[in-house]
Amino acid sequence: MKNRSFLLPVIIVFSHYYDYHLYGFLAVKISSHFFSDTDQVILLLKTYLLMSVAMIAKPVGSIIFGWIGDHYSRSYSFTISILISAISSAIIFISPSYKSISYLSVIILLIARSLNAASVSSGTD
Repeated sequence: MKNRSFLLPVIIVFSHYYDYHLYGFLAVKISSHFFSDTDQVILLLKTYLLMSVAMIAKPVGSIIFGWIGDHYSRSYSFTISILISAISSAIIFISPSYKSISYLSVIILLIARSLNAASVSSGTD
């Protein structure tokens, strides 16, 4: 049982930091999909700004998942965290482009990144 309580947070930390790196490496593709500017530097700045704004959700996630972990169990909190993270990543994957639904695509991306940031906070920071 002790190995499981150590291994689960390690897997969660690895998957969430992998997500950070993936977002950074794919920022060029993400920026061209969700924003409309033609200047590549402005597109990247908007993409990284959106990621920074989404990080505001981390303290909220810490409070919520900390409460869940205290009242139920840490493994239950981690399981919910991974589930929310996977769902938010899937939402980003299937969301339509800026050309299809305009600024609604940016709002979807912001909400999905915020959910991902909130779910990360319970296991990593």
